[in-house]
Amino acid sequence: MKQLQLMALTGAAATAIVVGSAVTSSAQTLNSSCWLPPLNPANAPGYESFIETVEAATDITIRHTSGSALLPPGEHLSGLRDGVAALTCHAGTFTPSDLPEDSLLAFMAMRYPDPMAIVGAYAEFWMTDPAMLARQESGGFVVLAPWATPAYSLICNTPIRTLEDMQGMRIRSTVAAVAGWIESVGAIPVAVPSSESFQGLDRGQLDCTTIYPSGMTVYSLWDVANSMTILPELSSYFAGWNVAINRGTWNELSVEDRSAMLDGAVASIVGFQFRDLEAEQEVLERAQATDGVEVIMASEEMTASAATFAQDDALQLALSAAEERFGMSTEEAQGIIDRFDALYQKWVGLVADVESPDQLSAILHAEVYDRIDPATYGESN
Repeated sequence: MKQLQLMALTGAAATAIVVGSAVTSSAQTLNSSCWLPPLNPANAPGYESFIETVEAATDITIRHTSGSALLPPGEHLSGLRDGVAALTCHAGTFTPSDLPEDSLLAFMAMRYPDPMAIVGAYAEFWMTDPAMLARQESGGFVVLAPWATPAYSLICNTPIRTLEDMQGMRIRSTVAAVAGWIESVGAIPVAVPSSESFQGLDRGQLDCTTIYPSGMTVYSLWDVANSMTILPELSSYFAGWNVAINRGTWNELSVEDRSAMLDGAVASIVGFQFRDLEAEQEVLERAQATDGVEVIMASEEMTASAATFAQDDALQLALSAAEERFGMSTEEAQGIIDRFDALYQKWVGLVADVESPDQLSAILHAEVYDRIDPATYGESN
């Protein structure tokens, strides 16, 4: 698989690359950025798979920057919109006012325990729901590959076994629902990017980070954490996307090039999902084989507390945020939640027997990507 090319471009140079895109299929260069570390599955194999698929089928060259050399974490939406990068990943919770529907669903994350069903439902939602299509049009971007991580765990420098152990703990979380639960049990949620987990744990600014288990390796947390509390009820992070493209750049691409990018998006999603699953297993096996990091199964009390919060409190938090922070009526917000709920339940059934990348790829194509017309997707209404 092709290695990612790490390249720090100036804003002016990057903009020139985007503006230089041709209307019809021709040789051109686009730059992409994802602030996550090179070993994060979003980059390897996420962007690697996307780039390999696109470059094999077109005359497009994609020069990718992993890490924040081109764009800081919180600027991957504005940088995409402004043409600093033609393609970016983006964590939707970094820009809630720009992506209110997306941020609303983040409050509901703990109600959706199946990450593979989430990513399928989320792709279908971003790429077919009228509200999400309108958001893309007004935002100046086109979503190609939404993302969802594996279930989060509590990775800490002080072991957590019970709710009592969490009292006063400073715990990194950018998932609104998880932050709400953390606060409800007497801990202190801290909203910083996952890339700051190592520094926070090392300097004592954090006691724990909520992150998928592969984060132990991706962020070198083996050196600063001594325990991992497994609590599947924390669910996963889904907000934003792994791959989206500047709307002007997309509109200048040929239909053939767009089609290749949609194929690349499926490869990105599938690669991300299955590499994350492999990495999670590797981390758990390594932790159990050494004395440095203790693997703790959450107590029944912790599990019950998180499950109750997910069912009873998450919806109220979401509806309150819709009115107070996002300017939505209760009816509008409930409609978004209900539509996503229906898709999630559909996808739970679709992925129930998925065991291989090929199976997930086939379902994503059949249910979402093969139903999208590359000639019209992303065009203004």
